[in-house]
Order: sequence, then structure tokens, then C-alpha cells
Amino acid sequence: MAWYDGLLKFTEPYLNGPKYKEDYGLCSLERDQDQHYIQVLKGQLSSWKEKYEIMSKQPERVKTVFFEPKKPDYMDAEFWNKKFDRRTIHYKAPTKLKVIEYLRDVQYPEVETIVDSLISDHSLKAMDVNSVPGIVMLWRDQQLFDVIGFKYKLDKGEVWSQPDVVLKRNYGDCDDVGTLEYYLIRRILQKLGVWQENKHRLKCIDGHAFGTGTILKYAGRHFYLVWLHQDGEWYTVESTFYRGKDRRKFGKTPHRKDDMYGPINYTFNEYASWAQRRFDYERGFDKK
Repeated sequence: MAWYDGLLKFTEPYLNGPKYKEDYGLCSLERDQDQHYIQVLKGQLSSWKEKYEIMSKQPERVKTVFFEPKKPDYMDAEFWNKKFDRRTIHYKAPTKLKVIEYLRDVQYPEVETIVDSLISDHSLKAMDVNSVPGIVMLWRDQQLFDVIGFKYKLDKGEVWSQPDVVLKRNYGDCDDVGTLEYYLIRRILQKLGVWQENKHRLKCIDGHAFGTGTILKYAGRHFYLVWLHQDGEWYTVESTFYRGKDRRKFGKTPHRKDDMYGPINYTFNEYASWAQRRFDYERGFDKK
């Protein structure tokens, strides 16, 4: 503890000297008029001493004591709603609308049938919130594409179709599948009675993707979802590009660390839209 003793030895003449002005030229206050600040400084020295003891006995805790900020609560909707720059964003697909209007809360019979089946097949309860995105991804791969025979087909022009249209025609592109997934996840959570407190955790992304391989190649503009996990990280819920890989990475590789995804144009859900470029972004980043 030599460092602590040395620090006390250095500060004692200052703390206990006759007058600040005469000895140090700092101010004209007498020592007995400044006892409060002396105690504050001594208290801080004591705090440093305690932290040093932790460092000496448990070196692995050094980062958590000094360097790692506490992660925000994943259920703190107010924090997450304010973390990124909230903007009103419109998109023409084909009619120009606020992007949140593409996620209006409409209950389609086709969606209801799928949702009821998933809740029953997986015996879902309110406590299973974090399992729901994975279950929907599994349905997408094993049912929508493999059993139902859904076909990936690009729009002629830009059209964001509603789930009932997508399911009836049985083909679509990334925005069609992504929108369908949003409706499925939302409706499951609504039926489990936990949507309102969790709706900030599900977002749609209009962004950019890269192809797989040794060298990443730009694959194009892409629509997909992300889910805020209980570890405070956002994880990808894929639509069409990387089906299967998203399930293997879910809960393991956060979106911000996934090289398959490039800059974000914007994010949105049923009640708000945000102009953000990435998920390690803070408010005002674009303005700096």
C-alpha cells in the first residue's frame, strides 16, 4: 500500500499547514474554515484505497470496477427510445407513407392461424419472451420456405406488402418476409400478454448487407429485423439473405459485431422511427 501512504504524505502538509495563502498561494481561507473539504478529500483517498485493495486481491475485477460501464436495462423502454435520433421517416413502397404505417396493428386471419399453431406447438408462456424470435425464425426456415414452398422473388418496383397478401401469393422479397416476421412476433407477444412492455425490443431495419465468403462483397440494400436481448445487445432476425445463420448467431454474435451487415439507413417499429447508422451509435453522432 506504499502508493496510498505516499499520497497521504504528499497531501498532509497541504491539509494541515497553517494557511493556504501563506504556504501555497491557493486561497486566503484559514484551515479551520475548510474542514469540510478536507474531510471530502480524505474520504476520496479512502475510496481509492478500497478500490486498490480489490485490484490487489482480484485482478480480474479491475475492468468491472474501473472501466466497464453498467449496461442499461434491456427493459428500460424510455432509455432505448431516446438512445438514437428519433425522426419521422417516410418511404414510398409504392405509396409514400410514414414507415410506421407499414406495421399498423391489423389482425389477419392467416397470421392468427400461424400464431396459434406456434404458441400451441411450443407451449409458449409469458416467460418465454426471448424464445419467440428464434421460434419465428425456425418457422420461417422449416415451414414457410421448406414446407409451404414460399419463393424469393424481387418486386417490380418497390412494394412493401402486408402479410395476408404475402401468404396468399406465396412469394416475396426481404421486406415482405421481414414485415411478416414482425407481425408474427408482435401477435405472439400480444397473445401472451407481454407486448406492451417489450415492443421497444423489436425493430425493422432498412440497411445494407454483404455477401459471405473469404472476402466480403457488397450484396445490396436489405430489410430485416433486430431483437434487443436480455444482455443489452441487438441480435439479427434475418428475412431472406442469411436464413439459418441468424438462428446460429442469435444470442451469440450481436448485430454490431456481424460483418455481414453494413451501415443502417434507418430503423423503425410500430410507433417510432430512428435515423441511426449502427447500434454502437449515440444520439447526435451524425451531427458531430
